[in-house]
Amino acid sequence: MIPVRIDLMRRVGVAILLLQACKSGPNVGLDRKNQVEVVASTPTPGPPKPKLDAEGARRFLDAWLEAQNTANFDRYSALYAEGFTGTKRAADKVTHFDRTQWLADRKPMLERNPRVTVSDVQTSERDGRIELAFEQRWVTSTFADVGPKLLVLERTPEGYRIQREEMLDSKRGKESLGPCAKAYEAMEARPKSLRFFADLSSRESPGGSGRVYAEVSSQEDANRRAPDGYAWEFWVLARDDTWLAARMFASSPTGDWMQLSDMCFRADGSLAEVTDSYRRFEGEGVVDDTVTLAFSPEGKVIARTQEAILMETGSPAKPHSTLRSDPTVAMSIKQLPFKLTE
Repeated sequence: MIPVRIDLMRRVGVAILLLQACKSGPNVGLDRKNQVEVVASTPTPGPPKPKLDAEGARRFLDAWLEAQNTANFDRYSALYAEGFTGTKRAADKVTHFDRTQWLADRKPMLERNPRVTVSDVQTSERDGRIELAFEQRWVTSTFADVGPKLLVLERTPEGYRIQREEMLDSKRGKESLGPCAKAYEAMEARPKSLRFFADLSSRESPGGSGRVYAEVSSQEDANRRAPDGYAWEFWVLARDDTWLAARMFASSPTGDWMQLSDMCFRADGSLAEVTDSYRRFEGEGVVDDTVTLAFSPEGKVIARTQEAILMETGSPAKPHSTLRSDPTVAMSIKQLPFKLTE
């Protein structure tokens, strides 16, 4: 009978342990081998995840826009983090920059007093950084583009700073800004206020002859008066309240090249900017090689761009700097090859 009693006592002991386990709650378990209580650990909660500061990010975006629209380079450069990287897209060209390179590229652009606007702003957060995605429109007196842009902001003791900036796509805009643009638009509209000048010298004789400039009523009038039956250089002038713009067309007698130059002059007569397009037959086809220069009132070059494309396809071509003629530049109205009289 003793074995039966021992077996009964063992069963009662197990039942008691199981009852205690049930009463002690979900954090108590039973190590059946050693018959001891095991308490499960509870994970320690981490620090709370910071909330998305959409308002603060938008205030930063407004400061970034204001710095550009007021051409304040010091305020603009202070918004970029030390480890910044940037990607610039213009047509089919993609350029990557570090912080120093980016600011060196942007400084002359701000000196041209751009107007920068954004729309469809979207704010999100990834890996502890705020991402601002929007449509950007950039406009100066001679250039405009529009496209999606991404700013990645990092938090610093001084506030938000731009850790990465990328223009995701870029399309040329048709709009332009400023008095130069008004003068160029006047040329396109061809109002009665336009004035025309032409070189009426001959290019057929060996070495050509001295240049003879005269005011004409139209391109057709210039061709009738030219000894070769065609005026190889023709100028159009337009004036608004304070600025004057001049457009020059030129071509070779053989027709293997042509040149188009737009120049805009300030009220004091100094050259503000010139866009010079030179087209020439090359081995790969007709190449349009365009150089744009912007000048300070003192005559210093403050911005320069160059772009070459194949006319047939619009695809990039190697700039033919050694073959193109120099841009036609008159540093003041007085240096134009003809006299302007009221």
